[in-house]
Amino acid sequence: MNQNVVSFSNYDNKFKQINNLQPFVLVSTGGRSGTDFLQSLLDNHKEVMSFNGHLKLYVDFFQRSKCLKCKSFDLQDLAHEFVGHYIERFNSKYDLIERKDQLGVDENDSQRIDPRIFIKSFVSLLHNQKHTQKNILMGIHGAYHESMGCDFNNLKILFYHAHHFDEVYKFIEDFPTTTIICTNRDPRAGFVSTIEKWR
Repeated sequence: MNQNVVSFSNYDNKFKQINNLQPFVLVSTGGRSGTDFLQSLLDNHKEVMSFNGHLKLYVDFFQRSKCLKCKSFDLQDLAHEFVGHYIERFNSKYDLIERKDQLGVDENDSQRIDPRIFIKSFVSLLHNQKHTQKNILMGIHGAYHESMGCDFNNLKILFYHAHHFDEVYKFIEDFPTTTIICTNRDPRAGFVSTIEKWR
């Protein structure tokens, strides 16, 4: 069999797995409350599917997307648009705000995810699915999970880092059985952290 031929039935099964995951959403009640730290503890957990950092799919990307504003769009175009919009999530040397350009002991490393793998996986996952916002969100997480070389077999949780409540409300409309995880911090400590660490 030609290795370049995609088995869509295999990806249909993967999409069903994603659709059956228990959704969790992470939100912060204030600045510097530790949402990124909490997510870092769950990254690469064999039972958790997540994405690198918080996303604003509903209030930002879905609203700005030129592909989604078109009545008929190509999934590959949408995937390319997403990668361009969130390029720092695929090459962390561009993630200056979260300092993911300074990884490692010597603070000179970065993480790179091959966008070609992501795009191929995203298109394959959504090939036989309706192009709803909910399915696109699941496709993004599934494609990123596969791009990281992670396994689908032991997954139990879809973990969405919304960060802000306006994003949470939209997420819950699509995932009504969502469990909400809310981080909180003494605002005085958050203020000091902002002054000392933020740039």
